[in-house]
Amino acid sequence: MSAPTDITTGLQTVSAAGAVTGTYDASALTAPFEVKIQVASSAPASVTIAFQSSVLGTFADKIANYVVNLPPINAAAEQWISIPWYMLTGAAYGSANNKFRLEVLAIASAANVAIHGVVMK
Repeated sequence: MSAPTDITTGLQTVSAAGAVTGTYDASALTAPFEVKIQVASSAPASVTIAFQSSVLGTFADKIANYVVNLPPINAAAEQWISIPWYMLTGAAYGSANNKFRLEVLAIASAANVAIHGVVMK
């Protein structure tokens, strides 16, 4: 596999539900590939993250292809979630305008969680 390519704009700290900054242009992507999500927190926090794809590239048509529910992450610890392409049911890639992003669906109140997503080809 080659070097990772960012989905998010580097490591992003989030404290509320919503899209994580950054997208990945998946229009030229072909299988096999793997999506990796790095999650870290300075205090115990639980978070639900969705990997989403868009056919149009605007995310008005977003599809949640994979959702991960993480129990409280230990302080000063980090976790990596690896998702092979065949687990991303219905993901839009390989055609014009296709894009990927990550979205936080739920996060523990008063929590700050750092999230970074990459595509490994």
